[in-house]
Amino acid sequence: MTVDEIFKVQNMVCFLENQRLVQKKREFSQIFVPVLSVLCDRYIPEYRQFVPQDWVEQQKQIISSQYGTVAKAIRKLHRKLFGSRIDYRPLLMEELFVMSILCRPKGSVMDCHGPDLLTDLGWKEKDVQNYGNKLAKIPEYILFSQFTQQEKYYFSLPKFNIAVCANMSAGKSTFINALLGHDYLPSRNEATTATITTVQDKDDFADVLGCVQVAGKIVPCREQVTLKLIDRWNDSQEVKRIYLQGDLDNIGNNHAVVCVHDTPGTNNSGDISHNVITMDFLQKNPLDALVFVANGEHLCTTDERRLLEEVKKISTEKNIPVIFAMNKMDSHDSEKEELATTVGRYRDFVKEIGFDDSMVYPVSAKAARLFKMALKGCGKEFTAKERADFNFCLKLMVEDTSSSGVGEIVEIGKHGYSAAIIRQGLEQSGIVAIEQAIENLVNHR
Repeated sequence: MTVDEIFKVQNMVCFLENQRLVQKKREFSQIFVPVLSVLCDRYIPEYRQFVPQDWVEQQKQIISSQYGTVAKAIRKLHRKLFGSRIDYRPLLMEELFVMSILCRPKGSVMDCHGPDLLTDLGWKEKDVQNYGNKLAKIPEYILFSQFTQQEKYYFSLPKFNIAVCANMSAGKSTFINALLGHDYLPSRNEATTATITTVQDKDDFADVLGCVQVAGKIVPCREQVTLKLIDRWNDSQEVKRIYLQGDLDNIGNNHAVVCVHDTPGTNNSGDISHNVITMDFLQKNPLDALVFVANGEHLCTTDERRLLEEVKKISTEKNIPVIFAMNKMDSHDSEKEELATTVGRYRDFVKEIGFDDSMVYPVSAKAARLFKMALKGCGKEFTAKERADFNFCLKLMVEDTSSSGVGEIVEIGKHGYSAAIIRQGLEQSGIVAIEQAIENLVNHR
């Protein structure tokens, strides 16, 4: 199966997992909720390798306790609601559509079976129309139908591929985590692994899905995707590539699905294969843009020039723009040199190599990551160092934090901060400007 095919199944599993399978007294809600249970039961054995084992057991217990086996559930539903007069099978039309057995005949109210399968099941078109009209009024069915239509639209969108590259220790993984607004790439990734990690954007998606390439095959994940799991994948000699799906903040799916590809740090003196893997990926894979993360603590170095000269050749051959993220601006000492002067000097540096110097953005990925996580309610998970970094970065980004206890309050440790002030700090971190630059490139592709 392809990565997208795996993500389709995993998305359906996530949807089903979040449904409350509780029968209601309304006639057709009472019909459709058991249908969702049947769908769960069908999905579990068919796609067992996609589903965490604990969820398999949980769903089996729910279905068994409420309805018994699928066959018993269908017979019980048939007898209870319709007696022997009406066929239950049209209720499973949407289920079979999800299982890729269905097509859409012209004139039908909803997605239903193709002519051959309709004949085999003994359905009549008027019964299909009747069920379609009634099911279309059920809140649970409307939600399910909306989900399937959204999925169909999402997976029909073209991909907009952005590679992120940098020398080691530039903060590249922190930068991508800042785009995600959560920790999904280990910070040590740059120094210890040669694995390419792809993050596929999906708007308003609360979960993170994952699969990996092992021995030339795409293997789905049967665990919840966490930082520890991705860390384990990075440590594995068998895993050659990691694929994730999650929501990249402030980047929409209006015209395309943005895919951010994290490449290994290229100046690892202990392993020259990192440079080979990065350059091979940049040369051989379709790309629409490139983000170069510069280490703001060590700008314009010989290693950086060498890498940028290689990047320039590739960007020229592929005719793609390059965005420069001057990272670690939280370490910049404005008393020694104004930030504008530092940015201007770096713009001269990239212009000399042949790049568009207007695409240079100073950014503090560390600050952006902390601010986003705080706004998402993750402040209680911060370590003592992260709490100290958060407080330092907020005071650095926002001149007046005196109203930090006013309005909506975000708890960080034992202290409360104004959400409005944190949002102001997020704007000043530079990440929003880079997100807007990416969004503009996608919209004008």
